Amino acid sequence: LIKVTVGKVRHTQITAIIMHSGYSEEVAQIVTRISDQLSFTKVWLGQFSPIMAYIAGPGALGIAFCPTHLLQTEHE
Repeated sequence: LIKVTVGKVRHTQITAIIMHSGYSEEVAQIVTRISDQLSFTKVWLGQFSPIMAYIAGPGALGIAFCPTHLLQTEHE
């Protein structure tokens, strides 16, 4: 999954949204691996809602990417 993601967005300035259910050492390692290969302009880190965490289970990780220029407004 990491290889596919990196291949699609490697040369793009991106904003990442990382969600988790119980931030663990393994989750931290995955985030580091991705960060080492991509150029994030912003990273937002948050927890899944209690229902999502219950369904996904402990240690679940969700990562969303968006090209940063799509998030910028006229006022930035």
